[in-house]
Amino acid sequence: MKNTTQIRFITEVAVFSAIALVLDFIAGWYSNFIWPLGGSISIAMVPIFIMSFRWGLKGGLLTGLVVGSLQILWANPAEAPHPLQIILDYPLAYTLVGFSGLYAKKIANSENAAKLYYITIAIIVGGVLRYIPHVILGYVYFRHYLLEDLPNYIPVIPYILVYNLGYLVPSIFLSIIVIRLIVRKRVDLIEM
Repeated sequence: MKNTTQIRFITEVAVFSAIALVLDFIAGWYSNFIWPLGGSISIAMVPIFIMSFRWGLKGGLLTGLVVGSLQILWANPAEAPHPLQIILDYPLAYTLVGFSGLYAKKIANSENAAKLYYITIAIIVGGVLRYIPHVILGYVYFRHYLLEDLPNYIPVIPYILVYNLGYLVPSIFLSIIVIRLIVRKRVDLIEM
């Protein structure tokens, strides 16, 4: 039985990671011209949230790590000012989304309104944690580009904060809507 559970876990990580990558790839088609320094409005975090709710912390963290690591394949490392930029922007940021799995037991043990409440909180926590490395990256690695390109009256730190909120807040909001729709139609998709 334990072997079957492990195979199921690994299979679900692979399937949900693939779904997240496809969703992120599609989002890149329409977002690159809006956010030239990276970022997109996407529901690519939804599969990571589903794995977080199904398997807890280990499912969320591993799925986030796989998604973030595989995103490097279509990132252009030559454009990165430093190799650490690739790690902050992809594997670390998406792995942190998996911390939404901390709420998995509360979600599983709740009914109706309480379940939706914990799901919403979990998604916000995962999204905010993803926001942190993007802001750090913006300050450490993109600050010098911004100082050259931004008019003097626009301060760099607020610009970095708002730039990243510009795509993450809508992504978090869309993730909440999609997960709530899934829960209303197929609650079994987020539970084991």
